[in-house]
Formats: sequence, C-alpha cells, structure tokens
Amino acid sequence: MKKNIYNFIILLLGSVLGSLLMFIAQIILARNFTVEDYGNFATVTNLVNIIAVFIGFGVGDFLVKVFAAEGRNASRWVRPSFKIFYISLVVSVTIVSILVLSDIYSPLVNYLILLFIPNIILQGLLTLSNAVNQIEENFLKNTLFNLLIYIVRFFSVLIALITTKSIITIGISVFILSILALFPFIRSILRLYKGNIIIFYQPHSKALVEENFKTTLKNILPFGLIGIFYYAYYQSDILIIAYYKGSEATGLYSAAFAILTIVYLFPNLLFRKLFLTKIHVWANYNNKKLFSFFRRSTLTMLLIGIITTTIIFIFSENIISIIYGEKYIESAIYLSLLSLCIVFRFIYSISGTIMSTKNNIYYKVKVQGATALINVLGNIILIPIVGVKGAIISTIFSELILCVCLYLGTKNYFYKLVKRDEIF
Repeated sequence: MKKNIYNFIILLLGSVLGSLLMFIAQIILARNFTVEDYGNFATVTNLVNIIAVFIGFGVGDFLVKVFAAEGRNASRWVRPSFKIFYISLVVSVTIVSILVLSDIYSPLVNYLILLFIPNIILQGLLTLSNAVNQIEENFLKNTLFNLLIYIVRFFSVLIALITTKSIITIGISVFILSILALFPFIRSILRLYKGNIIIFYQPHSKALVEENFKTTLKNILPFGLIGIFYYAYYQSDILIIAYYKGSEATGLYSAAFAILTIVYLFPNLLFRKLFLTKIHVWANYNNKKLFSFFRRSTLTMLLIGIITTTIIFIFSENIISIIYGEKYIESAIYLSLLSLCIVFRFIYSISGTIMSTKNNIYYKVKVQGATALINVLGNIILIPIVGVKGAIISTIFSELILCVCLYLGTKNYFYKLVKRDEIF
C-alpha cells in the first residue's frame, strides 16, 4: 500500500509538473503571440502526436502485457517487436513527407512539421522507454522520461519568447533539443533489446523460442490500431477545424481543449501508468481482485467526474479569462460544453484499460475504430455547417458511445468469468 502511494505521488508530481510546463508554454503562446500563431502551433503539435503513434504502433503496450503474463519468457517477443518498430519508423517519415508535399496546410505549418520530425521520433521512442520503466516498475524514471518531452517544448517556446517571438524559432529549438533528448531514450531501449531489464513477475518457466515476425505483428496489431484510432478520435477535430475554419478558430478551440487535456491526466495517471502492469497481472492470475478493483474504481471515477464537470461548466468563463486573457473569452462557451465529456471519460478510463488485457483487446479495437470513424465523419459534416461547435457536438456524442460500449464490454467480460467460475 505504501509503495502504491509513493508511486502515485511520484507519477502525480511528474504529470502535474509536465502538464504545468506545457500549460505555461501555451499561456505564453496565447498571451504573447497572435491567435493565428497559437492555432498553427496547436495544429502542428496535434499532427505530431498522431504521427508519433505510427512509430510506436502499440509495441510498448504489447510488451508490458506479455512481460506481465510471461515474465522473463516474454523476451522471445522483443526482437521481432523491434523489427516492427523500425518499419513503423520508416512509414511515419513517409507520412510526414506526403503531408508536406500535399499542401493540405499552409507553407508555414508544413515547414514546422519538418522541424518537428526529431520530436516525432522522440515521442515514438518514449513508448518503448516507458514500457521498460513500467515492466521494471521504475515510476521515477518513467516520470522523468515523460517530463523530457514537455521540457523540450517548454524551453523551445521560452527561447522564442526571449529572442524573436516567432513560431519558426520554436520549430528550430524543438529540432535541436529533440535530437539531444534522444540519447537517454536510446540507452534505455537498448537494455530491453539486450535483455538487461528487471522482471518482477515470474510464471512457470518454459522453453524460450523466439517468436516469428508474422505472429508478433498479429499480436501487436490491435495495440497499434487502438493508438491510431485513439489519436484520430481525440485530436482529429483540431486538424479538421484548421483545414475548414483556419488558424484563429483552431487557436480558440485549442485553448479550451488544453484545459480538458489537463483534467484527463488524472484517470490516465491512475489506469495507464500506476495500475497498468498490475491490471494485466490480475487479468491473468487474480480475476477476483480485478473485478473488485473495477467496481470500486468505476464508482469513484463517476463521482469525481460529476464534481469536475460541474465546476468547469459553471466557472468556464472565469477559467478562460484568468488563464488566457480576454481575447480568448470566446473559448469559454467551448470549454463549458466540452466539460460534459469529462464524466464519460472518467467512467470508461478503468473499463478501457481492462479491455486492453488478454483477448479483450480485439473488442476494444472494434469499439475505438468505430468511434474514431463516427467522430471524424461528424467533424467533417458538422464543422463546415456550424463551425467549432460542430466539433464539440461530435466529441460529446463520441465520448458517450465509447463510454457505454467499453463499460458494457467490461461487464460482459466479468459475466463470462462468473459463468466459468473464474472469479468466485
């Protein structure tokens, strides 16, 4: 219990500090640059986050799962997983090249995308580094590695503020700092490749035969697709707003959405960081404990979600005014409407993690794929008609669908376990 509290405090402090750095960077941008510049920066960073998923392609989450289930025997998956990682890296760079050459966005945005390529690679490597740290339950190192991503962007914005007040300077700084930050990530990943990592879970030993590429790809594919679907769902609205309504509308929406991102850190911290490895272990060896954890967590997150939604809905105008200033006051209505998503996100945060265990992952892929499609289509249809509010309508509807489907999927999973007498 004491260890869990310590780890939670470490993760909480790291997440708060990282989010604070990024939030301050966004405030600096909002208050000292134009709304258009802020919108362009938001477009690029969201695009970077989506492309970075192609580099990781679920390899990190998959390795956490198999090491929790197999212990040291999971080393058989490592080398073929690295081959998939290399291929995804080439695919990601190709996607960036196509985007830049296609002229979907302005020349300024295209130039920034090119400057952010090392940052894309850095975020891709982070998924593998985090896998190592989560397998070893080294949450301090996990926190520091995550902080490094925020530090790169924060100091890039700070350098631009002190020198030229140009977002091109931000891009150049991100390029240089991201290259420097690659080295600790590479060192950690090499330990995984060489098998020099600490394993806490040691199931019964069996013959270690390296898995082939085809089998590994088949097992990693659901995790990769979930990541892509998640970011397509979570961040496509900003890219579509930028395409249809321009950088100013993107900046106003991003200001509201950034606050939501801060709020979402809490459930992510709990179920995607602190308890992720334990949830995978319980799913394989202690279903009774997992079921109890699910019930208590769902009720707790429901209550916290309702309280948080109410506070932000009521005080949205004050929040926007204090943080961004009066020129972003239009974002207040966006924030109050988006706050309705919070309760749904908090409820399905635990269900979503449980649906990543064992073969449940295939159900989660279908649900997130369908939700991503609904959200993207909703954005494409509604944004040209009703503007930014179209993205908000699509997001709220998609969050509701995702919440219901993941919750019911988890309930059905436990119902099947009860029928097979695998819980009680």
